[in-house]
Amino acid sequence: MFSDKKVTAVISVYNEEKTVGNVVSAILDCKIVDEIIVVNDGSTDNTAKILKGLLQENKFEYVEFGRNRGKSYAMTEGVELSKGDIIVFIDADIIGFECKHIKQLLLPLVRGEADMIIGQPCPDRY
Repeated sequence: MFSDKKVTAVISVYNEEKTVGNVVSAILDCKIVDEIIVVNDGSTDNTAKILKGLLQENKFEYVEFGRNRGKSYAMTEGVELSKGDIIVFIDADIIGFECKHIKQLLLPLVRGEADMIIGQPCPDRY
């Protein structure tokens, strides 16, 4: 369904030690995502340690800033590194994130029904 377009997931993170592991793992398991870029925006908790642990057994691009530069700066860095035709921004603090959420988000785009999609999780709609 998504084979003709390369999908990149950009995740900007800042002090997300409680959720970042689950979010990145869910994206790693999502076969429609071709490239994952995680930008650590100067986290001071265990976020970097968790991501470096995931990097030992998984393949994704990891960028770490020495200080917090802001979410938009981190997102821009991810876009500049991206090689994808479609870029999906995913927050690292989402609880219960699954691959199906990316599929739902991208479906109107790949069907040609939209040029851009903005999504917000709604717990009562899944």
